[in-house]
Amino acid sequence: MDFLETIKARNMKLVDSAFDLHRNGEIPTNTYLVDLDTMRRNAAVLVQASAEAGIKNYYMTKQFGRNPLLCKAIVEAGIPSAVAIDIDETKILHRNGFKVDHVGHLMQIPSLEVDFVVGKVRPEITTVYSFEKAKQIDRSAQKFGRTQKIMLRPVSPSDSFGPSTEGGTPVRELVKEVRRMSELRNIRVTGLTSFPSFRYDLKLRRITKTSNFETLIRAKSLIESETSTTIEQINAPGSSCTAGMKILAEEGATHAEPGHAFTGTTPWHAFDEKMPEIPAWVYVTEVSHVTPDRAYSISGGLPQSGYYGFFTMKYHQVFLYAMVEHGGEYRTILAEPPQLVNDVQAWPDFHTSLHQPEDFTLSVGDTVVFGFRPQVYVTRSKVAIATGIGTSNIKVVGIFDRYGNLLDDEDRPEPFQKLENLMKKV
Repeated sequence: MDFLETIKARNMKLVDSAFDLHRNGEIPTNTYLVDLDTMRRNAAVLVQASAEAGIKNYYMTKQFGRNPLLCKAIVEAGIPSAVAIDIDETKILHRNGFKVDHVGHLMQIPSLEVDFVVGKVRPEITTVYSFEKAKQIDRSAQKFGRTQKIMLRPVSPSDSFGPSTEGGTPVRELVKEVRRMSELRNIRVTGLTSFPSFRYDLKLRRITKTSNFETLIRAKSLIESETSTTIEQINAPGSSCTAGMKILAEEGATHAEPGHAFTGTTPWHAFDEKMPEIPAWVYVTEVSHVTPDRAYSISGGLPQSGYYGFFTMKYHQVFLYAMVEHGGEYRTILAEPPQLVNDVQAWPDFHTSLHQPEDFTLSVGDTVVFGFRPQVYVTRSKVAIATGIGTSNIKVVGIFDRYGNLLDDEDRPEPFQKLENLMKKV
């Protein structure tokens, strides 16, 4: 999903800074540049809207590469704990000192890691797809002398999941499974979740509940009427953002898991320039080589599935745009996203094809800026964090890899002590 026009309209200073910082050698090619000041502002307005609606948030970090400076900004804004979609994310966040309160939503906790999660991370809640996984968590919780809350993922035939994200407890078996789990001494079923629970509706121009969310509400009623279990948490991730918090509350959700809201890049933001959050990042690269009718930029950070995959498969074409500079003027040109086959990128995005403008020729080394909806954790890109965007006091405060490791000038992870010092300053 392309956000370039939205970014130009709402945060052109970020685009200007991206060109300047790359030309000056302050940020490398194949890097996401994040406007930390704008992201802090976005987090603050989201926290306020959530409080007014009565929604509790676990912040999502995979989109921005589990970056510790961005996590710190979100925590300081008022969202104290994160959701971790897999064990790697859990370990990265825990290692960097961030509280993780929801583990295992999109991927179950591996059997060999249950003790680490239950005993060391000690999350508020974990998502469980089956009785077998619940037994593992129960044994671990007993070992560490604690009770672990768990959240089930009810599924019905009408629900829709992304490729390779299927899994959960069929609604027809839900009561039986809850009764079995209630016999385990060290776990307690207190929540329900599914993804996506909400999606952006192109016709209504707002987020609306999905069949998955309706399954959550039906499951809550079924469990509470047929068992002695009380469901305290209806966790409803999917396009969570400031404008959607009231909608979630009205529909019966209690929790959300915002990610792209912090960078102003949910689908809703692409179609409504009045959204409270402002776009806070761009992707920066350079021209690698040219042919008579094409230029090719160095890649590694292009979107790999999601909306690009959906629209490509359904409509056979999707547009991606880039900005280049020529003669002191910016030009927006057409680019071609990586080829997708069956909603999966067919080959790593080594280069991105750019259509040559008729009135000038792109040159090797020219800076290229994109504005799309990324998922940094599945790219080969770096993340540069900058403050003072658009001012005379702009500063790149850190450059990180996609795992949230601080990099030095030779792209080696810096000692952890140096990251701790940086976190205190920013």
